[in-house]
Amino acid sequence: MEVNDDVQLLGAMLDKKQRGRKRTRSIKSSQPGIPEPTTIDSLKNSNEMFIQSRSYLPGWSTDEGETKHENNNGDKKANGNTNHNNNNDKKQKKKKPQNIPTFKKKPKLSKAERRALQEKQIALKAKKKGIAPPKPTPKKNKNVNNNHNNNRNKKITKQVELFQHLPQFESTDKSLLKTNKNYNEHDIHPEIFKLGLQYSSDKIVGSNARSTALLYALKEVIRDYKCPQNKSLHRDLEPYIRPFIQYLIDCREQAICMGNIINYLKKNIANTSEKTEEEAKEFLLERIDHFIETRIIIPSKVISEFGAGKIVDGDVILTHASSSSVELTLKKAFDDGKEFRVIIVDSRPRKEGKSLLKKLVRHGLECTYVLLNAISYIMSEVTKVFVGANSLLANGQLISRAGTAMIAMMANNASSNIPVLVCCEAYKFTSKAILDSFCFNELGNPDDLIISNQKNNFKTQYLDDQSIKKLNNWRQIDNLKLLHLNYDLTPIEFITGVVTEFGLIPPTSVPVVLRELKQSYEKY
Repeated sequence: MEVNDDVQLLGAMLDKKQRGRKRTRSIKSSQPGIPEPTTIDSLKNSNEMFIQSRSYLPGWSTDEGETKHENNNGDKKANGNTNHNNNNDKKQKKKKPQNIPTFKKKPKLSKAERRALQEKQIALKAKKKGIAPPKPTPKKNKNVNNNHNNNRNKKITKQVELFQHLPQFESTDKSLLKTNKNYNEHDIHPEIFKLGLQYSSDKIVGSNARSTALLYALKEVIRDYKCPQNKSLHRDLEPYIRPFIQYLIDCREQAICMGNIINYLKKNIANTSEKTEEEAKEFLLERIDHFIETRIIIPSKVISEFGAGKIVDGDVILTHASSSSVELTLKKAFDDGKEFRVIIVDSRPRKEGKSLLKKLVRHGLECTYVLLNAISYIMSEVTKVFVGANSLLANGQLISRAGTAMIAMMANNASSNIPVLVCCEAYKFTSKAILDSFCFNELGNPDDLIISNQKNNFKTQYLDDQSIKKLNNWRQIDNLKLLHLNYDLTPIEFITGVVTEFGLIPPTSVPVVLRELKQSYEKY
């Protein structure tokens, strides 16, 4: 029998729908478990049932289902086109609103015209209120301090680009109080004023000396301080001291260890909340004396004993510039009867090694004095290197006088691998981590780099009076810039050990010492 394909497809679809709705089959098998074979009549019946089931759809009927469905689709398309046309008509019907008021743009006024307009408005308001109008502010004369601005611009143009982020050197004297509005000669304590001038003129140099002088000056400030009425000392003393500290920083950039001292003092000021004014003063003075004794004086003596123990007979000790801890170490080793020789390496322009040379020679030590450019020739004789420290960082890097990094590198590259020992008190340790000498440094006076006949009585066959005079006016030379760095950074791999009051430790142990110091400070 031939069966139409459409009829088979409709029958299959109907069977699926009937099974999904769980309807009973109209055709039952004569035998249990075996379905009855499909016949033409059954297919015809299934076709009729399928057409009847679709009769509820729009456009379908039992006779002309397909034609109505097609017509319905055509109507939908036609409706779609008409809707699209209607939308376009609506867009076209939208018209811009008419008779909108347009505002003219205000003319651009100059700064003087705006100022005059503001003063006119202020006068009108004052007139309405019946108040006398305020006097107009006088116009500033641009020619005032013209020379000062020109000099300032010259200084800015003479900055080295790589170090523009650092505080630039400016000579500091009593004129700082006149030019800076934040300072007043009567507001600055005399001890702080004197100390700032000593800092700026390099009469007090060295981390220990500067720190000790700062603490003694702060003692005088606390003694003379009187707490105002209706105020407490633990709240008013810190703002009172703040401008003094800023004045000292303007005179010379403070060392990292001096920042540690100021933080130590602030913590102790906060601990005086339950004390009277006299008790608080006595407490702070006692804490300052305790810091000087236990963090500077005694550690320097202990370091000298540990360092002297590393020196043996026949040693040739090399040191750079001048360090109070290294000086005590060398004197202690000499007093213990050890025979050794000292080589002092110095550098321009400060030449701090001269002061150390005089002190050691007076004490009886055998010394040799060389400049930094001769380090490669003298390093073959050296057995140990002792250097001081401005600060020791948490990552083991050393900040010290410029030239220390070169000496440590030369000692590390020598064939004998000369040990480099750093004499450093624990109060100079800091939790900061610096990787180079660009992020943190101090700029010195660039004029110190210029050779002057009047200052140094220096004259050679290469520099006559006319050449030296030109160098003295180096700011007038457009293509010349001078850079005077006070410190450099020595990497940790060039440091053998650090001599502290806790003994000889590796530079990697700095965080451990900082943790112990913090716990000891919290006990008091």
